[in-house]
Amino acid sequence: MTFMPKILCILVLCPAVLLAFGRPAEAQSTFLTLSDVHYGIAAEEHVWGHSHETSKALWDKAQTKARALRDSESAAFTLYLGDMPAHNQADAARKLEFTTVLNGLATIAGDSHRLYFLPGNNDSLDRDYCAFDSGGQVPFVADDKYDPTKSGPPTNQWPTLRAGDTLIDASHIDHGYYSAYPLLPDTGLRLIALNTVMFTDDYGTGFNWDACENALTIAEIETRIATQLQWLATQLAEAEAAGEKVILAMHVPPGIDGYGGGPMWTVARGYSDSGYTGDDPLFTAASAAGNHTIERVFLALTARHAKTISAMLTAHTHLDDLRLLTSCQGDAAGIAYGVPGITTDHGNNPAMKVFGLDATFTLDRATTYFATEFTAPKFDWHSDTHYGFTATYCPTGRDCSGHPLSSVLQAWNGDTQGIAKRMLTILRTGRGAVSGHYYAAALDAAPNCTMPRTMR
Repeated sequence: MTFMPKILCILVLCPAVLLAFGRPAEAQSTFLTLSDVHYGIAAEEHVWGHSHETSKALWDKAQTKARALRDSESAAFTLYLGDMPAHNQADAARKLEFTTVLNGLATIAGDSHRLYFLPGNNDSLDRDYCAFDSGGQVPFVADDKYDPTKSGPPTNQWPTLRAGDTLIDASHIDHGYYSAYPLLPDTGLRLIALNTVMFTDDYGTGFNWDACENALTIAEIETRIATQLQWLATQLAEAEAAGEKVILAMHVPPGIDGYGGGPMWTVARGYSDSGYTGDDPLFTAASAAGNHTIERVFLALTARHAKTISAMLTAHTHLDDLRLLTSCQGDAAGIAYGVPGITTDHGNNPAMKVFGLDATFTLDRATTYFATEFTAPKFDWHSDTHYGFTATYCPTGRDCSGHPLSSVLQAWNGDTQGIAKRMLTILRTGRGAVSGHYYAAALDAAPNCTMPRTMR
């Protein structure tokens, strides 16, 4: 397909231009990312593999590694991309698990480091996929520093630590999304933290046998979806007008489920037409693709702001995956870089990731640090258990050193199968190659363009 040349000539300089202008700028800053701890209060000894939650020993060692990377890499800030407690827990256990993970994140942040949290599908006190809300359902109530009566989050209050003064728009924090300046105001880099759990089939109603105590109606859910998409459109437009670059962070990625093959985001609940006219930019962009599913609108929007979005970071799969996104109109919509989990629940090694930004806020480095089953029960991250994005993905016989991550992918000249083969070798973060399922198909993603929207 034509995706690779189109997207990467938008996001970075094409080969001829690279040759003319030389290497990109040196790295300006780094940041640390973690996700999917899934701490189990009853997990006395961690076992690698499916359905095993993170033990205290594993979480303690992960905190030690994160603090070491924070210091050795001079990380400017840390992002936690969601999912703190174990799966399918009773209310009492859930709150204790939230407390343990929140305390661990505070330990990683220390006295001065900035940390930003965004919600995963397990991060409501009201069960898996339930609404992330005020009124006691947000996990921050498990933190003794949380005070919802205060007007505006102070520096040390969740969902940020040491970073409340960097928030741009906190008006929707109780629904799990906000924007901030992670490198401090007036630096030209905006973090947009989304709540994409809202875009899944089960949001607000519950998952499988776990119904939400405060279930939302479909109309309420679609109103929340439309509000968040409209807010995102405003945030991106403001950033573009100000000449800023954007890190777009979320828990559940767009595209398809690499394990099951279905859509990650719902096609049953879409972008509400209510209150929108043909002049609305989201409506207009989505209309070209037909029905207004959430993903169609989102990809049309990110394609419009491709030059503004420096990085799109996702989690949820627990794997070190990669997604090349296009809109239904065929426009480049971004590259989503996965952040693997601390838990080993999906057959992965525990891992965390350090990203580097050059002087233009383009991603020029990603290094994955992982622990292996051979270090149990100590769960040590040894110095040699890591790998870099550039070395992993650079085509054989090419020199990709010093270039942005997107230009490393551009060197494949549209060979997504070649990229997929490389991804499958690292997908489980050091546990061996993956074959089968739909992981390679999930790499090349604009999956819902021909899928009709059917309302429940």
